[in-house]
Amino acid sequence: MGVRLRVVLDTNVLVSAILSSASTPGLALRLAARNGALLASEATLVEAEEIFRKPKFDGVISPAVRAEFLVSYREAAKLIPIVSRIEICRDARDNKFLDLAIDGQADLIVTGDDDLLALHPFRGIRILTAQQFIAWAEQAN
Repeated sequence: MGVRLRVVLDTNVLVSAILSSASTPGLALRLAARNGALLASEATLVEAEEIFRKPKFDGVISPAVRAEFLVSYREAAKLIPIVSRIEICRDARDNKFLDLAIDGQADLIVTGDDDLLALHPFRGIRILTAQQFIAWAEQAN
């Protein structure tokens, strides 16, 4: 893949990636990081931090490992200032990923969220599952 992609990863992809780095979302995260720029906004980072702090993950992944993952992700991602206010998604909480994609000039959003997937493509931005992203990236090579 010669072109550097600009990629938005939904929180559910990050959660799945940390729960199993060998999972399809884990592979998608590594592929996106290796072949492009990971995009984040304060709103998407705050959501990830809130989800990762939930005690339901304590028996699966230690709080220290989750905190380290978030620090690494925050350092790896390009922080995009948000000026857009998209109000189109069935789940209003997901609009922040569309805002980020527009303001960050993203090539694609990787998500497992049906509310976002239903919008594919959105203003020329692909919205793909982790599995679709991996297949698409393999074809692009």
